[in-house]
Amino acid sequence: MSASVAKRNDHLDFWKFIAAIGVILVHIPFPGAAGPNFASIGLWGTIYFFLISGYACYGDKEKMGGKIIKRSKRNAKITFIIVAIYIVFTIVRKYIWERDVFPEFMQNFADPVLYIRMIFLGDFELFRADALWYMVALLYNYIIFYLIVKYVPIKVVYIMLIPFLILRIGMETYVNSFNGSWHLTANTIVGGTPIMLMGYAIAANKEKIQKLSVRKLIAATIVTVIIMLITVNFKVGTIDISQPFKILTATLIFLLAMRTPQLSYGKTIAKLGREDSLYIYLIHYLFIAIIEHYKSSMPLSETAVAWISPLIVIAVTIIAARIITLISKRIDHKSAK
Repeated sequence: MSASVAKRNDHLDFWKFIAAIGVILVHIPFPGAAGPNFASIGLWGTIYFFLISGYACYGDKEKMGGKIIKRSKRNAKITFIIVAIYIVFTIVRKYIWERDVFPEFMQNFADPVLYIRMIFLGDFELFRADALWYMVALLYNYIIFYLIVKYVPIKVVYIMLIPFLILRIGMETYVNSFNGSWHLTANTIVGGTPIMLMGYAIAANKEKIQKLSVRKLIAATIVTVIIMLITVNFKVGTIDISQPFKILTATLIFLLAMRTPQLSYGKTIAKLGREDSLYIYLIHYLFIAIIEHYKSSMPLSETAVAWISPLIVIAVTIIAARIITLISKRIDHKSAK
């Protein structure tokens, strides 16, 4: 099997779709106990995406360098377009729904710190586009992994992996336990690099993966998911110890998908995961903002609205992501002529 995960693996793509939907449920959760349990899917979902990206960076150093540059250009273009959409949407939203604060909001664009935070920290909080930190972290990690592919032996990567994972787990535990700033973990070095290093290391051992017992992988995944759900719901005092199990859950699901690429839970869902999951991940905040504005006027009980709102956001986001994919394909097809 090639180190690239671009070839069709329906099992892998199925979980990409599930992970993207899970991220939505982190940002607009179901009410009650269902909220954190469904949101836990999204909590390992971002890890899953970074694993795939790291895995796809491993390969022949002469060829892979060019592939990483190509991916960087593509994802930079996507990031620029999505950021522009969020900025325009937020300007229109503020003007229509919050006109009293609109002049004050527009003054933010005169502050150079805004652009520094967006470019270097992936901070798009002003536009309610928090999920875009992932793209900024990914782009910077492409630079890091271009250098790793070119100059760093795999044995050194194994050594790097340990302190980076400790950093990731430690910072996530601190943020979730003591209500720290999410920017401490949602960044290039803490949020992206450790997991991409893990994906890279897995790709270096892809032949060993094919020898893993599928039954043991399934059993380990089930046990880890159960432990993850328990630790998400119950802290040890004030300490959230769920982070290692989120990483392990994503890793085991990824290994299982790579071990059983022929396994499929539905071609349609796999296709949506393969083609639309990134857009689902990136644009869902737009529809959360809209539903939150109008939900108070819905002729339903507060409880009903709380249950229906996430489902509406999921449905509309999937449709919008599919439209974006089709438009992108049409543009690419015309450009190829």
